[in-house]
Amino acid sequence: MPCSDVTHGGVINVKVDVANNTAVAGDEIVFLFVSFPTRPARRSSRSSKLLPSFARRQPGQRVTIPLRVSDLDYFDMGTNQWVIENGLVKIMVGPDAGNLLLQTR
Repeated sequence: MPCSDVTHGGVINVKVDVANNTAVAGDEIVFLFVSFPTRPARRSSRSSKLLPSFARRQPGQRVTIPLRVSDLDYFDMGTNQWVIENGLVKIMVGPDAGNLLLQTR
């Protein structure tokens, strides 16, 4: 999803439907992870996946997970300041880090 018009102080609302595929009723925590597939190797000390947001909802509901653009910042030790990552941001959503069912760039 192109978000070139979102400012550094902006929020991207990621919307997903939550389903219950079991016979047991309960709520679900939906995690939103991001990664940076075009990140230069020189910043490899940064985690490959970040968890900037999550939401808790009942199955059968549409979930809106806010992703603040400022949560994509990282601290650059060379310049001694927080900067935004350039390039593509891969957004991944799922019930846990190993089961990210929805992905987009």
